[in-house]
Amino acid sequence: MKKYVTHFLFAFTAAMMLLATNAYAEETQEYVHTCNAGYLYGAEGGMIIEHCMRMTEGCDHEAIAVIEYPPFSYTETGEASFPYDGKEKNGASVRVDEYWQGDLPVITYEDNVNAGVARAYATMTSTDGRVARAVYMFFIREVGLTLDSITAQGKVYDGTDKVNITNIDFSGVLDSDDVSVDYSGLQGKLSSSDAGTYDEITISVVNMKGEQGSNYAFTPGTYKLATPIVISKAENAPGMPESTMKVASSCKTVGDVYLPWGWKWSEEDKNKALIVGVAQSATAEYEGADKNNYETVQKQISITRSECKHAWDEGNITTKPTVLKKGIKTYTCTQCEAKKTEEIAALRAPAVGKKLESDDGKATYKITKSGRKNGTVEYVKPTDKKKSTVTVPAIVYIDGVTYKVTSIAANAFSKNIYIKNLTIGKNVSKIGVNAFYKCKNLKSIKISATKLTNKKVGSNAFYGIKSKPVIKVPKKKYNAYKKMMKAKGVGKKAKYKKF
Repeated sequence: MKKYVTHFLFAFTAAMMLLATNAYAEETQEYVHTCNAGYLYGAEGGMIIEHCMRMTEGCDHEAIAVIEYPPFSYTETGEASFPYDGKEKNGASVRVDEYWQGDLPVITYEDNVNAGVARAYATMTSTDGRVARAVYMFFIREVGLTLDSITAQGKVYDGTDKVNITNIDFSGVLDSDDVSVDYSGLQGKLSSSDAGTYDEITISVVNMKGEQGSNYAFTPGTYKLATPIVISKAENAPGMPESTMKVASSCKTVGDVYLPWGWKWSEEDKNKALIVGVAQSATAEYEGADKNNYETVQKQISITRSECKHAWDEGNITTKPTVLKKGIKTYTCTQCEAKKTEEIAALRAPAVGKKLESDDGKATYKITKSGRKNGTVEYVKPTDKKKSTVTVPAIVYIDGVTYKVTSIAANAFSKNIYIKNLTIGKNVSKIGVNAFYKCKNLKSIKISATKLTNKKVGSNAFYGIKSKPVIKVPKKKYNAYKKMMKAKGVGKKAKYKKF
């Protein structure tokens, strides 16, 4: 937009009717004019206009008042502004044309001395007290001060590039103004935060004190210091650990011990073993990116490993209890892996009729007489039904207790097609019905028992086995067992042998 539109902001609080009565006479007729106050924007200043509202034929009354601002100077950006000089900016004037009939507009000012936005008001008042008012805004610029010298204060390294400014010598203030630098919190920026010597500083905003302080400003930039300043090294690297440490029992080596952020154990020490109650010396080293800014970056530390306040796990049974012996349960500490044990009470003797697997895992047995001594069991069934060679033992161990195997259960091997060789232990005195029924591949039987009778061997106990089996029996039971086996299903072609 044109500079007089952009840089003279004309805001009007009201455009009121200005009624004026003017006598306009021709040779024989008098006209009474009713005029309103209006406004335009002008290239050289504000224009306030009177315009006739009477519709009488031949009347086109119009008059113009121009507000002129000879003091204005325009910048390259088109701003209408004055530099601050301590004086009022009130040089505006009013120029009217030959048709103007009313009172001249009145010019007043606001904020037209100090830096900032200034305002000039042009006001017309009607005969009944109503007004039309135009606001003309312009600017008063801050005065740029000349920085003659600057002094700052050195410090100990703190990781920042800011330092306190202690003095600025400057020039450019009007003799009539009392202005000084506000040093409270005033800081400048160095080119780095590291320890070293610096002879330049960058400043941004400098606040000025005094009644006229807001009318002055320094140009931000980098300036030479009157005297170089030093950021000295700090004494100790941050987070430095204590000289002695008492660590948890779980720390088995120096490397297991936690250090603050930025610190590590030396390569020579990190694998050193820690013994409970014995002090171990090790070196901690600071490895932060800013380590060159500290005088002390190593620390010799004495480390003592504490006794563990054990946190035991739920434990595992390492020795199962039996009827004859107590068991053992072992607990392990989750922190130091120490172990402790406790006894598990011995088991009660199993009740008659209870079925249990033998300790060797080969078969299931039923308790027929309970007790820690002199107990008896019945062979119920093999664990692996596909075994070709099976022994019904004379004794068996269950939960550590010795039992005599005195019987074979009914149907124990019924229709088992895998069994080929069978040995019956010497304590068996009873074989149940169908015990070896239709074991069609059973071809070899050795009977060590001597107390079997026809009544104690169930019907069809050996029916359907191999047609020509070899059966070994005790010498003194040869005839009786030969007769008994035939009665229980063994065929006529069986071959019997004594031992």
